[in-house]
Amino acid sequence: MIEEGQGIWRFKHPTIGDAFAALLLEDPELMGIYLQSAPVEKLVYQVTCGDVGLEHAVIVPKTHFAAIQQRISGPLTAPNSKDRMFSWRDTRMRFLARRCDRDFLREYLARCPEVLDGVSEPGLALDADPIVELALRLFELRLLPEVNGTAFLEAVTQYAVDGEDGYAIRDSEIRSMFRRPEWTQFVDRLRGNLVPSLPHVRREWERNHSSGEDPEQHMEGFMGILDSLEREFPGDPAVVREVSFQRNAVKEWISEHYPEPEESGPPPRLLAHSPEASNPYQDRSVFDDVDA
Repeated sequence: MIEEGQGIWRFKHPTIGDAFAALLLEDPELMGIYLQSAPVEKLVYQVTCGDVGLEHAVIVPKTHFAAIQQRISGPLTAPNSKDRMFSWRDTRMRFLARRCDRDFLREYLARCPEVLDGVSEPGLALDADPIVELALRLFELRLLPEVNGTAFLEAVTQYAVDGEDGYAIRDSEIRSMFRRPEWTQFVDRLRGNLVPSLPHVRREWERNHSSGEDPEQHMEGFMGILDSLEREFPGDPAVVREVSFQRNAVKEWISEHYPEPEESGPPPRLLAHSPEASNPYQDRSVFDDVDA
């Protein structure tokens, strides 16, 4: 079953009963059988590796961490892995970010260091990318190597400065990853590079609009950038003025690109074989050919 939350499609799995969870904890052999036999795409929604405070979850003890590491490290081969709504990569990243304690993550990174390469290269739509969640979680637990943290910040900073994704400007958790000089430099780049190029950035967003896509929803990302700049530079009249101009330009573009409402009622009847209907000069005024 699938549910939509915070703009992200997620699989929703029923939790196993608390009585069964307690039984698993009491019987290590049964726990081992369950961890090896349960479908991994369901397992990641039913267990936590260590106690991370989630209710109705099977808390896997450290003695069974290796079994979970093995299950989630390989490719997903279950039938629904072909479902385009399901991304095993994203599901695995969310599992690591939300359902694993520090000990498990430390062991997992030692076993699968390539995960850190993904953390260094977050994709666009940062607010929906589980890589961002994992980066923030590793940073919080002091497990994010400096080289990967630096690469992550460089990527999200460049997205913002280029006007592609402004999430790094407004998200307080990403902001906490910056050292003070780094944040100051970031703000200077926003003021010196992004603000002057806002007209170009807006036109790029407009050009990327697809036919049939809701124009207002399409421009939400750019409008979010404008809102973030307005909050970041409230006392800068040049920024406030430019943001206001671009916001009005977006509203005008949106109104121009909304589809025309469909007319209700039957279409007008045409008179068959009417001399007037076949006359190409019917709708012309007698004044059309008179020079002004």
